[in-house]
Amino acid sequence: AGGINGALGVAKELEIADSSAVVYRNVANGFMESIGKRAEKDISQVTPEQVTRWRDGLAARLAAGSVNKQLKILRSAWSQAVRERLVTFNPFSAVATVKARKTFQTTRRAFTLDEMRRILAAASGEWRGIILFGLYTGQRLSDITSLAWNQIDTAEGSVRFVTAKTGAVLDLP
Repeated sequence: AGGINGALGVAKELEIADSSAVVYRNVANGFMESIGKRAEKDISQVTPEQVTRWRDGLAARLAAGSVNKQLKILRSAWSQAVRERLVTFNPFSAVATVKARKTFQTTRRAFTLDEMRRILAAASGEWRGIILFGLYTGQRLSDITSLAWNQIDTAEGSVRFVTAKTGAVLDLP
């Protein structure tokens, strides 16, 4: 039926953003690394026990949301393999997601004025502008760094662009 990378499929890369494809490949590579030589075997040989050991290894070092995202990515890949009749069973479907632990819960807050001053004092070159742009617009780093001059209207004092993650069209003052 093919190897684990084949389970993710080239077709899936046509359906998702390039950045998501990179994440999917990294998740698959991480799983393959966790099962060692067994990754060279047919994907039908992957067991729920292997998936559980991989998931538990991730849970020891990552937040529940990150673990569950990776589990769901591979669960989806194997579901596609079942639909394509490459395998008859999805071992990822037999493994539950993990619940959030209290130790990973954090409170989000904005930087204080003093923290912003220290960050800006440490920043040099383009980073200073990127940080200020993020501060005043609240946009993601990837959206800020991919801006082009034709998206900035200095006469109107606005920035117009489409966000990479959500596809939202923004017109910001």
